[in-house]
Amino acid sequence: MALGYEHYVKLVRGRERQLKKHSAQIGRMCTLWSSLELDVAVFLTIIVSFPDAPSKNALMGLMEFRDKLHALLALGFDKKPDDGWYDELADVINQINNPIRLERNRMVHDFWYSFSPEVGDAEIKRVQIKPKVVNVQSRTKRLVLADMKPVSATEIAQLCDKIIDAHAKLLVLQHRYEWRGSPGGKGGADAA
Repeated sequence: MALGYEHYVKLVRGRERQLKKHSAQIGRMCTLWSSLELDVAVFLTIIVSFPDAPSKNALMGLMEFRDKLHALLALGFDKKPDDGWYDELADVINQINNPIRLERNRMVHDFWYSFSPEVGDAEIKRVQIKPKVVNVQSRTKRLVLADMKPVSATEIAQLCDKIIDAHAKLLVLQHRYEWRGSPGGKGGADAA
């Protein structure tokens, strides 16, 4: 007997209910990440001083996020107000580009699955299909088809907090860049 459409709608809705808290945090994380990406692009346009909107939008629209981070790091070095400012910029870009971006990518692109235990609440795992041969014991190997990691909604919320922290630090650096060179007013991008 073939199962019909309604059966599968119930199946998918059941999965959705099990992942409700995770979904809320992942949505929050995506919104925060989008805001961070926007402000990285804005920071770049401040450092570069594009002559017109079409030039700025064409380049910013065609660059991948990692490329923008690399460009911001290079141009930040070239136009740094001081070494301490650049060191802070390098630290925050490294945090964004490595641990935060990598973990964010896993949260967004891995599969989410609810494993039902025999007793208690279901365990939510992030699943990355990643076949590899691993050593089990000396001279014994086995094939592992996926990397499964239990992840709580709280852990996703903690990643959101890391995004907020890095984003705020980046905005402080942008503000310091824009206002450098003038104790009582705007120093401008070319002041110093």
